This record gives sequence, structure tokens and C-alpha cells, in this order.
Amino acid sequence: MPRVLIRTMDDITSLLDDQYGLPLFCNFALVDAVIQPNLLLQFTIGTTHGNASDMGKYAELRSKLRGAKATHKLIFVLKQENLEEFKPLGIPEDLACFKMTYMRIVSKKAKR
Repeated sequence: MPRVLIRTMDDITSLLDDQYGLPLFCNFALVDAVIQPNLLLQFTIGTTHGNASDMGKYAELRSKLRGAKATHKLIFVLKQENLEEFKPLGIPEDLACFKMTYMRIVSKKAKR
């Protein structure tokens, strides 16, 4: 999957389908990655994410996705130990939310 750096929410509209939009700035609004036409990814180590004031930001973010609004998905990628207790906050009722864990991948530099 090709990775494309995005600076602003408007850059999301330029992503092709199945491109991995990776925000250039760590304080990008709400998500850590976008995949057109309908996926939002948020990686978090906490047991909660978001707040009530995020509703308007989600509306703006979702307006940049090409997929039908009913197909939009927000996927939280969590530490295994937080999977059961994790609570998303400030998520619109019509945005399907999912939780998944990630494997810890450890790589060592090869010695020359």
C-alpha cells in the first residue's frame, strides 16, 4: 500500500483509493492515518481517546472521504492489555468504530 504524507485535512481529498495517508505533523486532527475511500486509523496506548468537542472535527474529516458516509470506519489500534477497557469518546453515532490490537514488532540492526 503506497504511503503518502498529508499536511492538512484538504490533502485527504488528493489521496487515491487504497493510499495510506500519513499525517506529516503529530498533532493532526483526530487520527493517525487515513485510507481512502473510507478508513480512519487511530493508534493509541491509552484506555480512552477523544472528547465531546471532537464531533465537529469528525464531520470535517469525514467530508474529505470519498466513500459513502454509511461506509466510514474508525479503527482504534490498541495495546492488547487495553482492548477490553478502551472507551472512545466524542465519536459521532453514525461512525462505525472498531478496536484491534497490534503485535509488538522488534527489529535489531544487523551487525556488519
